[in-house]
Parts: sequence; C-alpha cells; structure tokens
Amino acid sequence: MSELGEILRRLRGNMSLREAAKRSGLSYSYISSLESGKHPRTGDPIKPSPESLKALAKAYPNSSYSELMKVAGYLENLQDIKDDEILEKKNALIEKIFSLPEAEQKLINDMVSSLLKNKTNNE
Repeated sequence: MSELGEILRRLRGNMSLREAAKRSGLSYSYISSLESGKHPRTGDPIKPSPESLKALAKAYPNSSYSELMKVAGYLENLQDIKDDEILEKKNALIEKIFSLPEAEQKLINDMVSSLLKNKTNNE
C-alpha cells in the first residue's frame, strides 16, 4: 500500500467504501484502488487528480486537502501548503457568510469596511 493509500484508509476509518463513495461522489472501486495504490487492471501506481483529492478531503472528517495534495506529490514546499490552507479557509468563510440572511451579510460587510477604514487611518 502506498503512503497516500495508507493515509486515505486511516482517514476513512470505520466508514465503509460505499459510504465514502456516497459522500465524495467517487466510486467505491476507485477509492479502493486509491487505498491500494494500484490500478486494478494494470497494477501500475495510481495517482488521483486534485479534484478527487478535494472530494475525499470534503468527505472525510479531520482531513486536509492540502496534506493530501502534498502526499500525492502535487505540492512540494510548505508555503504552497500554507497558501492552499489559507485559500481553503477563506473559501469556507465566504460560503458561511453567503449562507446568512442578507441583513446579516450587510452587517458583516459594514463591520469589515469599518475595520479597514480604521486600519488605514492608523497607518
């Protein structure tokens, strides 16, 4: 089993392959192949796409998309990982804000504008 495969298996925990497939939108046979680290027909190493890793990261609690990207060989230096995690957090925050009622979104916008104005005045 590959390092990525071991990590995916650990992250899946007690969740069945079918449940992982349902949560991620990937097939259970594909997830199984990723965990084994080999293509089932050829036996060649298998490398998931960034989109597949993102789907698995969302499906598995306590997983990190950037960590999966690093282990899969897509990210090579720590700054790439930090930048990716920051982007993930920003996107998650934006999603949360847009899920709020419009009046609360306006309040948040006003607060941020005020903070930025204060920061500019203090510099």
